[in-house]
Amino acid sequence: LVANAFLAQRVSSINSISALCEATEADVQEISRAIGSDPRIGSRFLQSSVGFGGSCFQKDILNLVYL
Repeated sequence: LVANAFLAQRVSSINSISALCEATEADVQEISRAIGSDPRIGSRFLQSSVGFGGSCFQKDILNLVYL
């Protein structure tokens, strides 16, 4: 439950950064590589997209909100 919420937050964060990159004509892939090169963060789940899919992320986030 909590792990999926953390992963969803990573996807949501890179999507927000992607929106900033679009507004400033920056390259989100370059920023993603730079962020991912930090060993504390790592490169997984740092690809921007239209959102996050699957049933688990949304369900688990809603369950945490409920708690």
